[in-house]
Amino acid sequence: MVVVQVVRIVWTKASRGAPHASRRNALPRAFGVDPSRALYVFERHFIVETAPGEFRNRSVERRTTNRVPSQQEELVLEEHGARLVLGLQWQSYRDDSDNLTGTGEPPREGNHRAVEIGIGQTARLVINGRHSSHAEQWYTEDIFNVALVDKVEPDVFTGRPCQVSFSQLADLF
Repeated sequence: MVVVQVVRIVWTKASRGAPHASRRNALPRAFGVDPSRALYVFERHFIVETAPGEFRNRSVERRTTNRVPSQQEELVLEEHGARLVLGLQWQSYRDDSDNLTGTGEPPREGNHRAVEIGIGQTARLVINGRHSSHAEQWYTEDIFNVALVDKVEPDVFTGRPCQVSFSQLADLF
């Protein structure tokens, strides 16, 4: 089974520096997972700044399927028998309002084969971005927690540190 948990943290300039950045940096980067028997379990947690230094988990999305996708947002997944190869694909595009969206700036080279995990292992891949519209600027950090397991346990991401990590964090300022 493959479990993917995406945690997206969104903040504005108000929480960019001290003391509010400390609160942002203390936010959870992983959550408990609902048990499932599906081959692929996907969860998304969306944490947004509601006031300077104040954050709220706005929404949680859960999906299961019996097919592992080759890509989940910026995360690239490639199955190789009992192993899973993971990478990140930088994405940027304009939405219907001509706002820059996707991963955000600055651009990064995609790395489709950044890490590899086996059965019973977890990985964390992280990317961030700076976004702007005609009216404002905001920042994101996307955390992709991934597990390749025989059985989905609720604490698969919170019970112990991930064994493998990959970061494409960039200086956003």
